[in-house]
Amino acid sequence: MILDLGKDSNDNIIVCGTNGDLGSFIAKLNPSGTVLWQKNFGSNTRDDLFYLACDADDNIIAAGDTRPSGADLVLIVKFSPDGDVIWQRSIAFG
Repeated sequence: MILDLGKDSNDNIIVCGTNGDLGSFIAKLNPSGTVLWQKNFGSNTRDDLFYLACDADDNIIAAGDTRPSGADLVLIVKFSPDGDVIWQRSIAFG
């Protein structure tokens, strides 16, 4: 299920969403709809990416949640314009 979409400075389309118990996905398409890259993201825990934004360098910041061992954590992942993970953080809330 697609949960958010946006554009970078080159009008490429970025989408993210959830694959249910399999984790999340993120993909980048050019303005004509050709897939430039796509990634499944997550592990055996449930990781969901709900929101995304692009910074001034066209890096993609995606946010959602993760539930390892029953805990609820905010998940934030920064991807390069090529789809490589630059960093990821899990932050406790509540």
